Amino acid sequence: MRLAIWVSLTCLCVTIGTMWMTKRDLTRAEQAYPPVGEFVEIEGHQVHYVDQGSGPAVILIHGASGNLRDWTFSMTERLATSYRVLAFDRAGHGYSSRPEDGYDPAVQGRLIAKAARRVGVEKALLVGHSFGCAPALAIALDDPDLAAGLVDVAGASHPWDGSLSIRYPLSYNPMTSWALRMAASLISEDKLVDPVFEPQATPAGYIEHLGVALALRPATFRHNAEDILRLNESLKRMAPRYPSLELPIEILHGSLDDVVKESISPRGVERDVPHSRFTLLDGIGHMPHHVAEDEILAAINRLAKDAFGETTK
Repeated sequence: MRLAIWVSLTCLCVTIGTMWMTKRDLTRAEQAYPPVGEFVEIEGHQVHYVDQGSGPAVILIHGASGNLRDWTFSMTERLATSYRVLAFDRAGHGYSSRPEDGYDPAVQGRLIAKAARRVGVEKALLVGHSFGCAPALAIALDDPDLAAGLVDVAGASHPWDGSLSIRYPLSYNPMTSWALRMAASLISEDKLVDPVFEPQATPAGYIEHLGVALALRPATFRHNAEDILRLNESLKRMAPRYPSLELPIEILHGSLDDVVKESISPRGVERDVPHSRFTLLDGIGHMPHHVAEDEILAAINRLAKDAFGETTK
């Protein structure tokens, strides 16, 4: 009897302690990294976005474990000299809320497209990095009148064979997610971010700007895991439709990208989409929009000239 009481009290203490630490971490993250943009309500959900510059519209969509700050570190400022730049938090990331089926790139893309139209965008170039390429492609498939062109930056676009790391189901499972999240929070932020940039170095100031703590909030941590766990099934539905795409696509991929393999996704887009152009970035890893910015800007400028007849600065 005493043992049962002791076990029950221990479980209660652990639960209370976990809830307290969860609330503390959430508060700290959002105090340190508050929203930097505006909000628009779409289908009953808040969509957080940054809107800078003027000219032809460019929509930027971030990858896994990220938020729109990935783009505002430097790219939005450079683009805003020639374009109206809108960077969005995907559903369930940063400060955008999430519907029940928000893991689906088609749903994420639909919310972004509707938000863009709500703020006056009628046609735009879409730029997606890594996971963010999937909702960009979904917009091109489902809302072709909005999509003037697409830049695939180290993008996830095609299904793959094999299984994912065990950390993703564990990170999504509510019974184990808290433990993995707390373990991740004990790791220094540079050790979480630096491997994504390899073999290049993480740019100075990037980690402080990004807000890694936002990705370690309980709901966001599980949303990210769910996105990745269910991405393959989403891409299996999307990929057969790619040959129907009529917009021009620029594909830029690092030769040393170990996150998204060149042989699967980017070469698949090159094969399946008639008006696509593939550029292999020699010696570059998974973050070309930070370590090969000029090449990304050149691709956007090429598409803008084709789509809008614009000669950019």
